[in-house]
Amino acid sequence: HIRERETRAFAYGCGLPVIADNCPACYEAPKERRHIKKMLAAQEAVFPTTFSQLSRAMAPLNEPAVSDVLAIVSRRHLDPRVDVARTREREKAHGGGVSAGL
Repeated sequence: HIRERETRAFAYGCGLPVIADNCPACYEAPKERRHIKKMLAAQEAVFPTTFSQLSRAMAPLNEPAVSDVLAIVSRRHLDPRVDVARTREREKAHGGGVSAGL
C-alpha cells in the first residue's frame, strides 16, 4: 500500500490525468472521504506508525487464500445453486482448501 500523495506524484510525473475527487460522476463533495483522511492524519500525528500498522493489518487480505474465500462466498451469495461438490474438488486440488495458509 502506498500513500495517495505518492500515487498522485507518480501520475503527474508520467503525464497521467489526476482526478481530484474519488468519483468524477458524483455531484456532491466527497464528505466522508475528507472526514476519514482528516481522522487518519490526526491519528498519525499522535501515532506516527499508523500508516505502517494499517498496511500490516491489511496485508493478509492480499493472500490468494482470502481471494478464494471471497470468490466462493460471492458465488454462493449470487447463485445459491453453486455446485458444492465442484467447489470441494477445487479446494482439494489447491492443497486442502481455502483454510490452508490462513
